[in-house]
Amino acid sequence: MRSFRKSVSSILIVSLVIIIFASSFSHYLFNEDFYEEEYEKQGSNDRVGKNVTQAATYVLFQYYRNKVDISGINAFTDEEKSHLADVKKLIAIGYLLYSFAVAACILCVLYFLKQNYTPMHILKEKSNRKKKKSKHRLFDYEGILKDLAFPLQIASMITIVLLLVKGILFISGGFSVVFTGFHQIFFPMGNWQFPDNYLLIQLYPQGFFLDASILVFRRTLIVAFIGLVISLGATLALPKKKT
Repeated sequence: MRSFRKSVSSILIVSLVIIIFASSFSHYLFNEDFYEEEYEKQGSNDRVGKNVTQAATYVLFQYYRNKVDISGINAFTDEEKSHLADVKKLIAIGYLLYSFAVAACILCVLYFLKQNYTPMHILKEKSNRKKKKSKHRLFDYEGILKDLAFPLQIASMITIVLLLVKGILFISGGFSVVFTGFHQIFFPMGNWQFPDNYLLIQLYPQGFFLDASILVFRRTLIVAFIGLVISLGATLALPKKKT
């Protein structure tokens, strides 16, 4: 039983790490304000016109949500459409992984609640044996706090360490190295490099992804830090064992 409990705790840790990263990424993926600010900052509106950037944003958002088909849109070349199809698949996999992580997280929490739950009839039996009012509760709140605080603490620490590794790679090699490495891993077919006159490059130069990475990095770090503070606070709130 103890080994299974540790396994559930490990699953909860992994799920929380995925949720922290995925939620930060998702916050900016369909954030129209972020795109509009970047179009101005990166000069996309000057290169192709604001009406084009707005139309492209709408079409791509709808495409990623499976609401439109871009095969008949002539603004994008076949190479660009092929890359966008790969991006769409990657987003779908990410959301599927996020959904599984959320479901796993809920099941783990329910498991720990069950493990710290004492049925009413057992409480009554204990109370009758002692012939006095039972001090036991339906839920062992201290046990619940302990079971949930530890995974949150570890998940937050893992997230911070992963962010530090990413930061070191960024500082040592520059964003171009990280950007290229990411695409080589997730787009091994090599259909992600285009001439400067292609619409995707006009809309989303490398500076766009640099800003997106910084914002996602910052948001993830803040969420992880908050999780670490909450988990440490919960751990400190637990009564110390008597020696």
